[in-house]
Amino acid sequence: MFVSLLTTLVPLALLTRLVTFITSFPTDAAHTTALFLRSPHGVHQALHMARDEMFQIDTDIWDEDVWGAAADEPQSKHPHPRPTLRFLFAKKDHWVADQTRDELIRTRGRYSAGGSVQEVGGLGEGEHGWKPVMEVDEREGWPHGFCIRHGVPVAERVAGYVWGIVERDAGRKYE
Repeated sequence: MFVSLLTTLVPLALLTRLVTFITSFPTDAAHTTALFLRSPHGVHQALHMARDEMFQIDTDIWDEDVWGAAADEPQSKHPHPRPTLRFLFAKKDHWVADQTRDELIRTRGRYSAGGSVQEVGGLGEGEHGWKPVMEVDEREGWPHGFCIRHGVPVAERVAGYVWGIVERDAGRKYE
């Protein structure tokens, strides 16, 4: 109620400047945040989502079908191969502990370093090629909240992932 009352009384331009001052966000990110703060249910929903995440963050709730471990290849006749999940982690992340990230990579993924994918725990590419590719940003120093100042370079990295999928799919023979 306090945030709702405060944001209703303060003009948007002033609220944007206040957000910029408090968070050091660039103007566009501060404006988006100010609009979010003024939305009818945004703050309440964000608090609910954060609460829910705190209860689930230490538990792997995805089943084997999501991780891709149910089978090496899809059982259907669909012409596309099983999708590859990609994860991009910050090297230092205030939100996800290094130990948690490294354990997730060890148990669920394949590690990507310098453009090449390496198996974790001695698992071979052929047998476990379905495992998600997990990359830790070692060069750029992107933070967990990359969208505030690093949206374009992260989008460029993701575009490379998409182009890889397109190239793989273009070379595939269809029945």
